[in-house]
Amino acid sequence: MLLGRSTRGMGELPGGRVEAGESFQAAAVRELVGELRLRHEDGTPPDPAGLEEALRGPRHELPTGVTVVGRESFDTLQLYAATTLPGFCRLAGARGTAPAALPRGVDAAATVADGSLAYLTHVLVKDGEAAEERRSEFIVHAVGPAGAALAERMAACVRSWDQHVRGSGYPQMTVHPAGTPDHELPAGHVLDKTSSRLVFPWPGRHPAPRTTVEAGVLAEAGGGR
Repeated sequence: MLLGRSTRGMGELPGGRVEAGESFQAAAVRELVGELRLRHEDGTPPDPAGLEEALRGPRHELPTGVTVVGRESFDTLQLYAATTLPGFCRLAGARGTAPAALPRGVDAAATVADGSLAYLTHVLVKDGEAAEERRSEFIVHAVGPAGAALAERMAACVRSWDQHVRGSGYPQMTVHPAGTPDHELPAGHVLDKTSSRLVFPWPGRHPAPRTTVEAGVLAEAGGGR
């Protein structure tokens, strides 16, 4: 993929551009192949090197064994993956641009490493007239030389969410100033934002967070998005 920066402060590339103040790597993550995009909101974007070639190569598909009924909310799954899965990002694209169909209307949870990509979809495994009669299973799709390993890692994340988090709601999140050293943070998984560090003590993985003077405690994870 060729990237360039124009005199207007933006660079053009196939299907997109380098925005003002954006690094070439971040733009390459955002624009992959045609209308297929990776979204990475904060921190260091994953290295997209080799992904275009990977998307044209062999594919892996791994059922997770975790199912949801129609209209059941699994909003905590994306946040759980974002805070516990290395190389997390979101995959979006027009229908037909990804190796397997993406969920309609939302970005798919994804992870990138070693020139490989894995992302999560869900497929209908039991139909029914009423929503409570329908059931869908989470499936991981992966490409690239490390695709099989990434698929296993993402599937393990989904199963851990199903065992420890599902149905329990969002954990009590604490907010700390950006730059707070790791040793001063309470136990939990850290999500670094531009001006803050968010700590999530997920059930089954960490004890309840210690009380800190500088921490702003929020009841809902949505407060830090």
